[in-house]
Formats: sequence, C-alpha cells, structure tokens
Amino acid sequence: MELPNTEAMSVEEKVWFARAIAGMIVADGRVDDSELEFLKEAISFLEDRDQVNDIMAVVRQGKTPSLEARKIDPKQSFIILKYLAELMVVDGKMSETEITFFVYAGGLLGFTSNILTKLWKTARSMLEATKPLAKISAGKNASLVRLTSLSESRCTFRNPRAMVPNMPVYIQISKSGSEEEFYDRVEGRVTGQRQEKWDEKSVSIRVDIVQRLGDQHGILQILYPDRYEVSTVNDRLTPKKSSLTGRIVNCFACGNDKVHFWSLRARSMITKQNIFGIPKYLSPSGSMDFCDFNLLDVTSCTSCGFSTNILENFRSQSNRNAPFNVEQFQEGWEERMKSLLEKTTDPAAFMSEERDLEMALLSYDLAIETHKRLSEVAETPYANVRKMASLNMVKAEMLSEAGRIDEAKAALKKVIEWLEPIFEQLDKVEIIKACLLLFRLKVYFKDFQGAGGLMKFMDNYDTEGKLDQESEEFKVLSVSQQALKKCYDDREEYSEEKLKTFHLPE
Repeated sequence: MELPNTEAMSVEEKVWFARAIAGMIVADGRVDDSELEFLKEAISFLEDRDQVNDIMAVVRQGKTPSLEARKIDPKQSFIILKYLAELMVVDGKMSETEITFFVYAGGLLGFTSNILTKLWKTARSMLEATKPLAKISAGKNASLVRLTSLSESRCTFRNPRAMVPNMPVYIQISKSGSEEEFYDRVEGRVTGQRQEKWDEKSVSIRVDIVQRLGDQHGILQILYPDRYEVSTVNDRLTPKKSSLTGRIVNCFACGNDKVHFWSLRARSMITKQNIFGIPKYLSPSGSMDFCDFNLLDVTSCTSCGFSTNILENFRSQSNRNAPFNVEQFQEGWEERMKSLLEKTTDPAAFMSEERDLEMALLSYDLAIETHKRLSEVAETPYANVRKMASLNMVKAEMLSEAGRIDEAKAALKKVIEWLEPIFEQLDKVEIIKACLLLFRLKVYFKDFQGAGGLMKFMDNYDTEGKLDQESEEFKVLSVSQQALKKCYDDREEYSEEKLKTFHLPE
C-alpha cells in the first residue's frame, strides 16, 4: 500500500493521518494483537512517542480516535484516501461500519460522496476478486457471483435483487477461477437476506447448503486445500513464491521423471478478465507473492517437448496409466519437436518458476503442438483442438499485454481457423462455450456477418424447449445467450479499432 509523503506533512496532518489509520482498524469493532502490531508500525512516522502511545491507548479500548475537518494537499489527500480504502480490506473482510468510517474520514478531507463511493467499491471489488467464483442458479436464472463467505453448511454472496425466502438454489464452484468450467452443483436454500446499507443495488444473500458435500462439488477443496494436494514421497517442490505449489511428475511420452508441474494456490491472486474471458493477473491477495501464472500455466518436459496444463496427462502416481496411446503418440514425435526444443537453451530455467515471457510463449507453442498430436491419435480429436484454441487465447493475451498486438491478433485468427469448423462436434456444453468465444472474436474483428450466423445458431439451440431447466447445458446456454447479447449491444466498444489491448478501458 502506498503511503503519502509524510515528510512533507505538518505535525497536525501526520497526527490526523495516524488517527484515521487507527480509526479504520477499530471500525469493525474488533482489534486483535496482530492489528495492534500493524497499527504501531503503520503510525511509526509520528515523531512524538506520546502521540503514538495516546492513539494506541484509545485503540486498545476499542474506541475510534476523534478527527476534525482538515485541508491537506490534494495529491496527498487522495493517496491517504486510497491507503484507507486498501486498509479497509487488508483483513479479507469489509463491514458496513468500516465503510461508514471511510466515508466520514473522506468527507473531512473534502471529497465528494461520488469519489468516496467509487473508491470503497473499488476496494470491495479487489477483495471479492480473491473470493471463490461460483455460479448460482435459481429457477430459470443463473449468474456468476463471488462467495463472500463459505463453509460446509452455508455461503453468502451479493446479489442485485432480493430472492424468494426458502427458494431452492444450486451452487457450482468454478474450477481454477474459470467462467467456463465448474464442479458439480450442490443444492441450497435461501435462508436470509439483507439490503446493504451503502449500496442500494446490492442485497446480501445467505444460502444454507442442504445436501452432503463430496469431492465433486469443489467446496471441500477450497476449505481444506492441503487435504487435496496429490502427493507421493519426495515429489514436492519448494517454490520461492508463496502463491505457488509444485510437484515433480513423470512424462508419459518419454519417461522423464523430473518434470516440474506448478499450481497456483486458490485465491492467491487478483485477476481481471479480458473481453474473451482470459485472466490477467494484477496483484497478489493479502501477503502472497505476486505471480503472473499465465507464464507458468503450461508444464513442459524439456527432454521430449511434451507440454500441457492438464495434470492427468502426466504420471503423478506410479500406478497411473496414460490417457492416450503412448506408442502412437511417439511415432515421429522426436523429429517433429526438434526445432522447437532447440530453443529451450536453458532447461532448468525453462522449468523453474522464474520463466520469462519468451520462454512462456515457447511453452504454449510446445503445448499447442502436443495437443495437435494428441488430436491425431485420439478417437475423437475435437477436445484437443478445443484445448489448442484455449492455449492460443492465453498466448494472445500475453502478446497483447506485451505490446505485440499484431502477433496477438494473428493468434486470435488461428483460434477462429481451428475452432470454427469443429465447434458443433464438441460435447454439448462445450458447443455453447465455443460458440460464444467465436462470436466475441467475430465482433472484435468486425465480421458481423459471421457473428450473425453464430447468434442465429445460439438462438436456435433449444427452440423447442426440450432442455431440462436444471441441467448444466440449460444453465450454460442461458448465461451464454445473455453474454452474447451484451457483446452485440456493446459491439463498437469491442472492436479491434477501439482497443489497444484485449481489455476494455477503465
């Protein structure tokens, strides 16, 4: 968190800032020893120890230090306000009393309610980005939400409207933060709701979980992550970054038993999705170390080049059998990968957590070639072609953020080339997801004729209403149709002429 330049502040301004920090820490009515230690460090810029002790004494009593209106340099004031907003969520929570104090303190600095609202909502968004992503289905409606709390028996989330009391709902936890892949649904009931004091467009919903949880629901994996780390003796890696876990796996294709497979800890990073649904890693959550996991998502065998981000395609337990025909896969593989493998000049660095952009791009090229070969030896090739498209979408995002927009656009066009001929041959839910992705790509390149055909396909997907309204296929279709309509309505904002990257401007 950025501190204002306290050396340029008067004694009175420093005291005001220190009291504001203290007030924010005690605003939720709870003060523990760790918060007291943080406060003592945070207000160490005060030179008068008596002032520090006075503030600490007030806080220990659970009281909010008094403040008065104060005119401070506008730039300094804004930094102070941003600091207080970030401090509000540093403990992973945000209460109405904390918002109340933030608005009070910001008003004393002379900020308007609009600015204050924007700042605390930004802080709330940053906080919620670290929370589990889930799809909530109720009746015919389905929406993506962040679970503000989660236990084995209950969850809460914000909703734009109230829900019917005791209404049955279905909760599906996202897999790795994806908006496309979810665990099996679990049934719940709406047991409470409350209009949020500071946000008239938000209702806090409480849902009780009414069925027995299993591994297929994904909730236990969030609550007890250590329990679900697959491990065999001596296969653990010790990463430098606290946001990562790692293990050593075996390559089915060549037998290399020293392949490094990295995973990102759940809720360790704050992300923002681009217009195609691909994440950009912005900042760490809490005290975690930052990791741009797009750079590490693909695991590569530096011996033969076999690369993928699917753990099941590596042997992680000694009795596992390959999910593909290894003998068929190996035919011509070494010669096929020779030119790409020659670019991995430093295999140790290539497998490490310090992989740079160029090495990451190479890993995606290796993975795309791997899944191309897997599609050739599989009974049905379409899932691997879909994976090639997904990998190239992430590659395009990295190129775009690196300022290499022409290369990024070329990668997007490859996705259209691969996906358009086969998307109708995918599994049911994947058909819908691929159609939505293709539609967004067509809109980006202003191919409205092609987009129109995809819109018609989506409109006609279930014209007879035969889909079970409780099925995953129906839910995905409903959400995708809404997303498609929004993309079409905002089509001018999504065009390649308007965007310098694949993210809408703030």
